[in-house]
Amino acid sequence: MNRRRWRSAHDVNQIMVRLSAIDREVFEAIAATTTPLFDTVMPPLTRAADHSKLWFAIAAALLTSRNRNAQRGAIRGLVTLGAASLFTDQVAKRIRRRSRPPNHMVPMTRRVPHPTSNSLPSGHSANAAAFAAGVGLENPALGFLLGLLASLVGVSRVVTGVHYPSDVLAGFGTGAVIGLLCGRLAWPIVDGPSAESETSPNQDIRKAP
Repeated sequence: MNRRRWRSAHDVNQIMVRLSAIDREVFEAIAATTTPLFDTVMPPLTRAADHSKLWFAIAAALLTSRNRNAQRGAIRGLVTLGAASLFTDQVAKRIRRRSRPPNHMVPMTRRVPHPTSNSLPSGHSANAAAFAAGVGLENPALGFLLGLLASLVGVSRVVTGVHYPSDVLAGFGTGAVIGLLCGRLAWPIVDGPSAESETSPNQDIRKAP
């Protein structure tokens, strides 16, 4: 029995080592790739997402719109973002210590300051996924578009050398789960039917004499 347990633990350890090697290989391949998208677009995008400034700006724009679903989505998105940020910083990042990728592997034009916090999971990715999920619960179309933007933010964290790909995937998973949990705790608000719709078309409404 002890030998079986030892072999199982050994197999799991070997799998983790292999996955870690693949993770680093993917990071190195991205770091070695030079394209206008990586060199000129990704650094400003990742800086815009610092401290969730990008999502606050989008939420402000949605709140000033006349679309009630968008307004409610902005509020829900901010709530899920706050929950994701708190959980990621105070819980998830304390589970397993991981150092940031080597900064020197990324071209100078793409480098951004390395945070001092734990690399796993990516807080930027968690916040992005949570905000997109929160908005999407009220407005699926906006949620889809924000999901695409959130994906780009996650990619930018790898391109600029701040995170390994697995850090970003873990962040996306964390944010998405928190967004779904927030949806379970507070269901989307649905506008009630109007007075006209509540009245059956077959009813004969007459004024009293």
